[in-house]
Amino acid sequence: MADHIKYAVSMDVVDEYSTTNTASSDITGDIANVTINYSRIHPSINRTLGGSGKYNASIGVGVGGWSSGDPAHVIASTATSLGTFTSVKGVFIKHSGYTDDAKTTVTSETLTIIMGAVTIAVLGSGGAIVLPFEIATTPVITATSSSGNIAVEVMGTT
Repeated sequence: MADHIKYAVSMDVVDEYSTTNTASSDITGDIANVTINYSRIHPSINRTLGGSGKYNASIGVGVGGWSSGDPAHVIASTATSLGTFTSVKGVFIKHSGYTDDAKTTVTSETLTIIMGAVTIAVLGSGGAIVLPFEIATTPVITATSSSGNIAVEVMGTT
């Protein structure tokens, strides 16, 4: 079997609401005067949305330094290049939630992912995106922090 990349995405549209249970002749503050919170898949959508794919790749890591599962983060601030992607079949990008490679300072800043001149995603802490390319391509991908540094995990495969 040839080397390959597998990826999947899913999204739940969640409806959250609360209701208060009361009883007409209840003692004030008793258990019947409680507010209960509920969440459910939104009835207009009524299912989890998702998809997946697989493509053959030589598993040459074109961008992103990894050692025993630990990434060397790209530190993004203002219009930071995420690397030179040459003939890649897929790119993985993750907002680590930290400002530094050592993961010592937490950040809640957002990370904007730009391909060419188009914003394709704005990631919060822990957010990630996979950009699959059925045909090998050489995208120009940059990242911009909303304020300050963000350590970004990046991997491009050929």
